[in-house]
Amino acid sequence: MNDDQGRWTRYWRYLTATFRPEVEDELEFHVEQRTREIGVRLALGATTVDVVGLVLSQSFRPVAVGLTLGGVLSASASGLLLATLGRHSGA
Repeated sequence: MNDDQGRWTRYWRYLTATFRPEVEDELEFHVEQRTREIGVRLALGATTVDVVGLVLSQSFRPVAVGLTLGGVLSASASGLLLATLGRHSGA
């Protein structure tokens, strides 16, 4: 593994360690808030797979939107920053 690959590996490990607890907290919050609704759904005949799918889809939707918007905004900001720095460096 060259130095560049090692740097990316460390970067992804850092991101995973940083953001995984927030994702887990978000999921736990949604389950706590919806415990009664989950019980009613199960009592009315929903399967465990249905309930888990519902909770996961509704919990991760805001996370996916945030990651997408953050990626787009950071990519455009870095492009703008590189263009600005390129003009000032005489390149």
